[in-house]
Amino acid sequence: MINQTKENYSTLLKIEEDMKFLTKSEIRLKILRCLNFSPNSIKEIVKKTGLTYSSVSSNINKLQKKKKIIKKDNKYGIMNMNGYIIINPEYDNIVADAHYSSEKGYKDDGYILSNTTEQGYRYGYIDNNGEKILDTNYND
Repeated sequence: MINQTKENYSTLLKIEEDMKFLTKSEIRLKILRCLNFSPNSIKEIVKKTGLTYSSVSSNINKLQKKKKIIKKDNKYGIMNMNGYIIINPEYDNIVADAHYSSEKGYKDDGYILSNTTEQGYRYGYIDNNGEKILDTNYND
């Protein structure tokens, strides 16, 4: 019982630390808000938020270092608060769909994935548990 209590307390401290990191910077919040609505390049984020290129680039780097955004070989993935990879870094863009219900809040949201091909963008979908619902084969 004591070990479980220590583990729960440790988890709460990590969540608190993560929340402080994310909310401490208005720049990070603006970036995350911008990325939440649609995939954006750094240039697009700069244009939409009015932030400087260096501020956006620096804060995206900080989000990657804190493992909130994973980037490998110019592909992106997402890690949850416990450090588990929810989405492997194999996509050009990942955007939370921001699904909301009055009963569950945002607990059922998922992720819209995209990859760029010679024929254009290909989209797919992964639910909030990391289960692939649609492969990135669709262009509409």
